[in-house]
Amino acid sequence: EQEADEASTEDKPKPKKSKGKKALKHRRKGLFGLLPSGLSDIALMVATLGILYWKGWHHVILHNIQEITGIGPTNPAVAKQMETTMSNIRDGRSIDLNDLLGQLRYNCGGWIRNNCDAFAKELPAVATAVENGPGTWDRKKLKPQTALEIDRFLVDLSQRSEVSMAAVKTLARELMDSTPLDIKSDMKVATLL
Repeated sequence: EQEADEASTEDKPKPKKSKGKKALKHRRKGLFGLLPSGLSDIALMVATLGILYWKGWHHVILHNIQEITGIGPTNPAVAKQMETTMSNIRDGRSIDLNDLLGQLRYNCGGWIRNNCDAFAKELPAVATAVENGPGTWDRKKLKPQTALEIDRFLVDLSQRSEVSMAAVKTLARELMDSTPLDIKSDMKVATLL
């Protein structure tokens, strides 16, 4: 009987003995799979980040993130150009619809609206400047993307309480006159006229 028992135990596979931590190591799943697993990985990451910081790449990365999200300071050259255009409007000079788009983007676009309330109060002067703009009798049609972006800004502005609706209607009329025929049906600003 003992021989039979010994023979039956020899046929059964023996459980493998663990070889320490290596036998327990398995691939981590989910978010924890992205984390470093050892001290050498952590040291490599710290060294890489240190070199990138030392070379000044943190400024480039931070600037790109701020530019994409719209939460950072604006480009000083763009800010100066927008302020110059706004002072020209206050002085009674004319602007075109592309200048209007620049003003709308600068003042009322992005996550941080620089001074949309102040721009909304000056909208009558802006409307007059666009109405008297260059080439009022032979303006070129806007690109569809530009026209739709101005359309979106004007519809958003028309929902503000401090905005002069007469100025919005003037800008809407000028926009509709310069919009290509194939997208006029997509323009939401036509409902304001």
